[in-house]
Amino acid sequence: MFALEVTATNYRNVSCETVKFSQPCTFLVGENSLGKTNLLYLLRTIFTRRSFDESDFHDIGVPISVTIKLKLLPEEIGFFNDIADPDNTTNVTVEASAEDPESDILYLHKPTGEQIPASVMRQISFFLFETLNANSRELNYDQKHGVGRVLSRGLGIYQQKNGISVLDFFDRVKLDGLIAYLNSLVSKISLLAPFGVHAGIDDREPEILGSVVTLTDINNLHFRRSSSGVQYIALAVMQILDSIMRLSDSKMEKCTFTNTNGERVFSAILAFDEPEAHLHPYMQRTLTKYLCAIASGEEDGFNELVKEYFNIDRIRAQIIIVTHSPSIISPDYKPIVRFGQRSNGTVSISCGADLVLSLPCRKQIIAQFDSIKEAFFSRGALVVEGITESTAVRGFALSRGIDLDNLGLIIVAADGKETVPTICELLEQFDIPVCSIVDRDTSSPVTSGNFVTTNEIDLEAELVESLFASNNQATFITLLENYEVQGRSYTLQESLLKKKAKKYDPVLFSSYTFTNMDFSGFEFDETFPDDDLTRLMMYTWLSSKKVAVLGAMIGDEIPSSAVPQCYIDIINVLMGMALLWALTNRKLPL
Repeated sequence: MFALEVTATNYRNVSCETVKFSQPCTFLVGENSLGKTNLLYLLRTIFTRRSFDESDFHDIGVPISVTIKLKLLPEEIGFFNDIADPDNTTNVTVEASAEDPESDILYLHKPTGEQIPASVMRQISFFLFETLNANSRELNYDQKHGVGRVLSRGLGIYQQKNGISVLDFFDRVKLDGLIAYLNSLVSKISLLAPFGVHAGIDDREPEILGSVVTLTDINNLHFRRSSSGVQYIALAVMQILDSIMRLSDSKMEKCTFTNTNGERVFSAILAFDEPEAHLHPYMQRTLTKYLCAIASGEEDGFNELVKEYFNIDRIRAQIIIVTHSPSIISPDYKPIVRFGQRSNGTVSISCGADLVLSLPCRKQIIAQFDSIKEAFFSRGALVVEGITESTAVRGFALSRGIDLDNLGLIIVAADGKETVPTICELLEQFDIPVCSIVDRDTSSPVTSGNFVTTNEIDLEAELVESLFASNNQATFITLLENYEVQGRSYTLQESLLKKKAKKYDPVLFSSYTFTNMDFSGFEFDETFPDDDLTRLMMYTWLSSKKVAVLGAMIGDEIPSSAVPQCYIDIINVLMGMALLWALTNRKLPL
């Protein structure tokens, strides 16, 4: 059973917005305090609680109303008896409401108004795992609570299968000697004698073995000494088993279905709040993939484990993850639900499942997703043509005392000019403030608004112009000497000069006889003169070295006074997005 969508009214700060979920995993992203975790709490209340808390009511004088649409698998048909949506018999749309904190939640089938017993809703298995509540001390075989009981149950299963007791694992003669000695000590406490207190072994408890057997890491050290990340990986998976173990037999049976292959499949909704804690990026992605494989019933080892523990063949689950990490989300926009904030302070929720892009556009987005995904966590994004522009513009901002990271702003490097509009469209549909700057090339410049062009034909032409305008020609020579092994003696080939002249200076292209050239002459010392050939040489070198390293060097070396005006203008547009966010959240000054 899967949740397709949910809409809440008057619940905390998640109100009047519809969240659409994807299969098998949905990622909830966005700033803190916008309602992502609140949504998980809402689902937990709907599926596991009798009533809402007073703190759940955004306005205590107004009822809470929640509409949730559920999707049943073929083998689950009949879970709600004969209740089903008229337009799709595998869907059940439930309206859950409560007048006040003292009222029990009332469940109705929204299309028909028929009441659904609360006991039926609570038969749906919903588990919420919160990183802050994970306790590595439970990773012991001698624990009777938390994930420790998952480990200790393994001991019990082994004993039962092999028909042996705890004492079979010990030397009984030596153990009897120890007990006799301990009793000689205990007998000296006369106060205990009337109660028959004595030393002994309760061999009915498998946890006794857990004080001897323990988890160890690759270095044979106690697991508690392993890294926090390794411990949390273990906890994240074992918490699922522990949650199933805590179910009553009747609920376990209610949530287990036999599919067409004759397999016993356990159905659940698994929610994780910030599972990336303690994990480096590779482990984050590994954990997400593993959880999705579990949810899809494709993780054979886990399937064997649940077969051993619960006599079920696999689980079929929906996963919902709240995350603040770009690394953890899968390389597609469809499973993303972004929580944003409007200028009036209300929460906006944008669902990737709602977006409809053409197949070529979607392929473009997926191919560049590593460059894009951080924007889902930002307060504003500037999209540029490529990596050279992105590193250069970041440097331009720093030269003007602007730390984009501190402001929650990002520069997205597209894979060419033609991809920029597609990325901007995607980010806008997720309600992310976005702007862009691309090369003018042969078109007229666009100098106002959020989507502009360079004034000159491209970034390199802008740099040449601004270096001369600010008398910073020497900065160009510094770039050349730092980048080229040959320094100023680096040769610009005749053919390359001619090729670049055709784009940069057609008049010079048709009138000048080109030869190999370099910058070694004294005429290029310091603030060398401004002429057409020198400009072409500078442009040729800059445009032929268009890579990330040069972009970073440009950003580092170009002084604030030489930053091209069009880039200053678009950085100011980006800054305006951070200012609007700060005003909305009353977090001034920036």
